[in-house]
Amino acid sequence: MSSRTTITKHILAALLRRERITQVDAFERFGTTRLASIIHNLRKAGYDIKTATTQAANGSRFAVYYLDPAPSAA
Repeated sequence: MSSRTTITKHILAALLRRERITQVDAFERFGTTRLASIIHNLRKAGYDIKTATTQAANGSRFAVYYLDPAPSAA
């Protein structure tokens, strides 16, 4: 299994645990600078990953990725 596949699996596992992930998180936790690419590939694989844009205190904007919770059965 390649390192890239392992990183993708770790990111997917975090998203499935309902964690929100930013590029800084991905670099610090998983050692990758390619989060947007990994998210793109996971979306192509059928995962409904959402993006929220957040503004930092210094005015810069960044993406926060998360899985949309599945609707609960009523």
